[in-house]
Amino acid sequence: MSVQEGKAPSRHALRVLADTDGPLSAEDPGVLPERAGQRSATLEQLPSAAAARTTGSRPPTAR
Repeated sequence: MSVQEGKAPSRHALRVLADTDGPLSAEDPGVLPERAGQRSATLEQLPSAAAARTTGSRPPTAR
């Protein structure tokens, strides 16, 4: 697998998140760290959620 192929799932996940996340307000740049943290948490949960869907089990709860 090439590096580009390995990065494709992450880029796809970020595109999905961008579609569901509203635009940034120029008046509130302080939300960037919070949004980054939320996206990071969501990205960390995706493999577990996908595995749970595949196996029919419940995904682990967020920490």
